[in-house]
Order: sequence, then C-alpha cells, then structure tokens
Amino acid sequence: LRPPPTISFKDNLDGLFVEWYASDRIVLGGRGIPIRVWDRLYKKAADVPRLQKAWRKFRGTWGQWKFIMEEFERLGSSSTTFWAEYKTETGGRMLYQHILDSLQNERARATADLDGLVARIRSFFGGDLRHPDARGKFVYKKSGRTVVVSTNAQIVERWTQLLDEHDDLRLRWE
Repeated sequence: LRPPPTISFKDNLDGLFVEWYASDRIVLGGRGIPIRVWDRLYKKAADVPRLQKAWRKFRGTWGQWKFIMEEFERLGSSSTTFWAEYKTETGGRMLYQHILDSLQNERARATADLDGLVARIRSFFGGDLRHPDARGKFVYKKSGRTVVVSTNAQIVERWTQLLDEHDDLRLRWE
C-alpha cells in the first residue's frame, strides 16, 4: 500500500461519481480499490507511520468526496438528477466549493430543525435519556461502558423506533 494518490475531482465530479464505486488508482492484489473504502484501507494501515501521515493530510479531501457522494446517492445515484439539483441561476453546473457550501448549509438547517424536537424528547424523559420509560433505546455499550447517544439525528431515529414499538409511549407523547 502506498500513500493516497494526488487527485482532484473539483473539475470532474462525474469522475468521482464513477470512481467512488470502481477505481484503479489504488490496486492491491491485482484489484482496484474503490475510493469509498479508502478510509477503511488506511485505518487498517495504522501501524505504518508514513501511511498514517499521508492519510491525515488526505482525509479532509476524502471526507468532502464522501459528503458529495452521500448527496449523490440521496438523489438516486443519477448524474442527471444531481446536476439538475446543483445548477447555477444561469443553468450551468455549480462549482465544487459551492456544492459543498450548499450541502453544509442544508445540514446546518436540518440540524437546527431537529433541535426543538430533541428538546421535547429530552423533556419527555425529564431530561434523562436513561429514564426507565426510554427502555434502554438511547444507550449502547462502548468498550464495556454504557453510553448515551448524543447526536440529534440518533435521538430522533431511536425516538421514532420507540414510538413505533410502544403504543403507551406514543399515546403519552400525542
């Protein structure tokens, strides 16, 4: 394994849409490694300092690609649909950084939208997601310790599951 290749998709997102799933920029055992799994590949090389240093430098770029690809997949993995969504006022394709900015702004709006709901959920349990009525839905084990989920998205997802599973809680909530 060598350090991540020096590449950019800033002017070729269509190339990223393809290479995310099938790429030959890194080849191991005669097989191309898709960009989407590069993070796992380099995490496994944690005992090789030069690779870890190279990955630390590259990780931010890979994270941006992942951010864009999550949106690409949300839009049905269609280049046509993606570019219909991310076009300029004049009908051209948005620039790479403008797409990232748009995605970040949308994520911030979505997070803000969840803030009120999460506050109500916490209040429902008296501010304690470990409350017995929560039935352990908001906790998980990590390294032998019990940890409470912390992101708004996790809380809302588990809350929705809890309401689906327990009519008594749903009735109290409504």
